[in-house]
Amino acid sequence: MSCCICRSILREITNLEEKEKEKQKERERLAREMNPDAFERLNEQIASKSQETKVTTQETIKPDIEHKISTQGALFIIFALLQALIPGLPRLREKSHTEQIQSAEQNIINDDDSELEENFGNLKNRSILEKPKSLLTAYLSQLNDKNYRLDFKWRDTENVGTFILQKTDGNDTSRFHTPFSHTTKSDEVLQQARKWIETCRSKGDSGHLECPGESEERSFYPTRLIDLGVKNPKTGQWSEKVRLVETAKVRPEDYYVTLSHCWGAATFKCLLPENESELLNDGITIKELPKTFRHAIKFARRLGSIPTFEPRIDLTKPLPTVSPSEDARNDWLRESAMMYEIYNKAYCNLSATASAGSDGGLFRKREPHTLWEDEINLNVEGIPVDPEQGSQVSIQRCVIQDLSFWARTIDDAPVNRRGWVLQERMMASRVIHFCENQIAWECNHLEAAESARDGVPSLHIQPIKPATDSVPPVRPEIPRRYSYTPITDTEPIEQTYTDSIEHWQTVVERYSKTKLTKAEDKVIALSGYARMKYEELLRTFDYLAGMWTHHLESQLLWRVNPVFANGKFEYPSKRPDNYRAPTWSWAAVDAPQGITCGEITSSKLHIKVKSPAIELEVPGNKFGLIKGGQLELLGVMKHIELNKLETNGAVRYGWNLRSTEGRGNSTTHSIVYLDSPDSDKDILGSKGRMYLMPAREDSDGYLICLLLQLQHDKKGKETRKYTRVGLTKVSPYEGDDAIKAVCETSGDEASIPWSDWKEKLQCHRICIV
Repeated sequence: MSCCICRSILREITNLEEKEKEKQKERERLAREMNPDAFERLNEQIASKSQETKVTTQETIKPDIEHKISTQGALFIIFALLQALIPGLPRLREKSHTEQIQSAEQNIINDDDSELEENFGNLKNRSILEKPKSLLTAYLSQLNDKNYRLDFKWRDTENVGTFILQKTDGNDTSRFHTPFSHTTKSDEVLQQARKWIETCRSKGDSGHLECPGESEERSFYPTRLIDLGVKNPKTGQWSEKVRLVETAKVRPEDYYVTLSHCWGAATFKCLLPENESELLNDGITIKELPKTFRHAIKFARRLGSIPTFEPRIDLTKPLPTVSPSEDARNDWLRESAMMYEIYNKAYCNLSATASAGSDGGLFRKREPHTLWEDEINLNVEGIPVDPEQGSQVSIQRCVIQDLSFWARTIDDAPVNRRGWVLQERMMASRVIHFCENQIAWECNHLEAAESARDGVPSLHIQPIKPATDSVPPVRPEIPRRYSYTPITDTEPIEQTYTDSIEHWQTVVERYSKTKLTKAEDKVIALSGYARMKYEELLRTFDYLAGMWTHHLESQLLWRVNPVFANGKFEYPSKRPDNYRAPTWSWAAVDAPQGITCGEITSSKLHIKVKSPAIELEVPGNKFGLIKGGQLELLGVMKHIELNKLETNGAVRYGWNLRSTEGRGNSTTHSIVYLDSPDSDKDILGSKGRMYLMPAREDSDGYLICLLLQLQHDKKGKETRKYTRVGLTKVSPYEGDDAIKAVCETSGDEASIPWSDWKEKLQCHRICIV
């Protein structure tokens, strides 16, 4: 465990150093451009200062550390991770800077971890270690009466890791698990998976009441399954072939499991209309399948080698890329509509979490000692204590918990960056993750791993603004799995609806960052989860291209944030080549950086939605592919001019109000979020046909407005409709007049083209497509 944590910290440090190098190069470039002579003088001053630093290092290191202890009210230790986790390391804060490096290096070498030794050696040779400022610092504080918090910061500025040190009396050893197998295909790993499944399906005191049991699992079967073959009772060998079965003709009597994986670049035999008969009658040899499929079949066979359980496995995902025929497409659309039932009713879902392609497989070799749970003796002398807690002993026995484990190992794993897999993971009642060095478990009740069999920490790091705190606060964990939670009469119905849609938006934000092989799958690859959410909302509200009719006005206020990189803003988002969703939906944009949803609220709105409608490719399947869509929006329209704002090569966008006569307002508003400036043509300048509509005032006083463009057809003629191109905010710090000028009528509202001005209501009525 200690070596694993050290490696994770060093990995974060390496990433931060690379980013710092890029920032430094950009600063130097800008400095040269502004004043070359001044830049050279600055370099000379830095070199001189560096020489002074080397001379005074031995004299200043100890006072500097003691000062931080007294002012920050926390135990400050250089390389405190090594001091806490590696027995016998001397107290680092009583050594000089040079002695600290030598001592840390020697203890790492003695820890017999060649990889860590090599990484640390690379760090040791970097110039930062010649400076008195610490390479890695740690802050230890008391989180509550049961836990301590250990934060590591890179160069005393950027947080690189947070650990919880949980108090223990040292006598309870029941939670300890000591893996000894050197591969994740071992019987030891299999038994742990079985134990999790057995506990999850149990309805006793130790079971998971919120997880489905046997009756739910046998109530549905996919259209097709793979029969895993027969095991020879004498030789113990399984048949070399597996066979496709149609459940309508051969009704299974047992359970089935599913598989989540990345297809990758591998090519292999797929289910097609022309070979379906062959796969049904003759089957296919396992050797013909890619490695991930082979491993999944082997594990499912062993998982099912218990009484009354001979599982099938669903490897027959809809795959439109392999056969463009009409029959195949109709089959794909039909099967896609059942994704929710397929994954939700499965015995469990096997996830090739660590594999980026079908040739990656499930199983991995590993060093079992990296999974051993650790207890340490922690010196807590000098940490401020709540007076109500009384005095405490100076040495506490603690268990180490890594708060970043789940995000690093599961959430950010290759398979979970794929769009289709995200909904598979959320819909599945149980998931067994095959990670780099262990398996992990995920169900509606528990998230666990071999290194934390009883559950990973139920805490998370809450993001904060850098100006308000030095390290992110730790808060109770919000649910990572947004599974089916029926609405009951025990809570206010409106608040429950709002919470449910907010959960949906959290999933959308995450989903918008995932990758899809085919861009047109954007809507349908989330359709299974949308169907599940529809049931959760008691079928009360309609589903519209990734949104819900309840609180639709505030859902329209999503935005695409520009990416700041290399000293400038970049806009990598784009619209798909073929129609996928109306422009007012987040599904109409592909943004690698993801989208940010608006707050679900009905307060301080300036707009009203009327008559939303979606034209479906398959009539009746509101969660499927879309042919068209529009809605009517009531609000006050303003004519604007949008332009580029370039400063030192960095591009932003800004707008000015314009009158119908073409006169512009001198105030330029620059808080602009364009959906896709590269895809949306002819939006700049006086001929951009740009308008805005104030939509909502947020809690900070900013006025949020929709940016709209009058639509032209391919021949350049007006279509009498508008398209969305982005979002903008008017800051309250620009003065009351700025917001007032945008919100109030000016007398020329009736001249706004193709907008039905309602004099009595003092608003426009426009159509957005």
